Amino acid sequence: DLAGEAFGMSKSAISKRFVEQTSRALEEFQSRKFTNRLFAAMMIDGIELGGEMMVIALGITHQGEKVPLDFVHTATEHHRPIKMMLERIKSRGFKVDSGFLAVIDGSKGIHKAVTEAFPRQAIIQRCFWHKYKNVISYLPEKHHQWFKENYYDALESGTYQMAKSLLEK
Repeated sequence: DLAGEAFGMSKSAISKRFVEQTSRALEEFQSRKFTNRLFAAMMIDGIELGGEMMVIALGITHQGEKVPLDFVHTATEHHRPIKMMLERIKSRGFKVDSGFLAVIDGSKGIHKAVTEAFPRQAIIQRCFWHKYKNVISYLPEKHHQWFKENYYDALESGTYQMAKSLLEK
């Protein structure tokens, strides 16, 4: 309100200008090409913002550069809108060598969208942070520290067998 008055602009003029500029920025964001980058990984996650679900895809290049790829506003982490987002990313030149790591939470919808959009290229990895948070949510608080220590020891153990042994203990 004060900014509008200071510059002699009405609320509606400020709102109109904001909508125009954000629409232009969104169009530029969603039309970017990725053909000049080679990706090693993609992280996909749904985030609730103000009661709305936004599913976001972040690419990671072989050099470790993080590149926001796209997002979709959706009611849930259902596979159809996420697959459409992934198809848009592919159409804009998302390039990988022989495959890439897709890091996702436990969402069945995201998993299905990735396997349908990248049937022979994506190797899916469950995000260790999401797994940790999921397990912690079921444990009494008195066991949180014990689980945290053992979980991270298993992650850093070096082999599948050693990790499995630590977690079974």
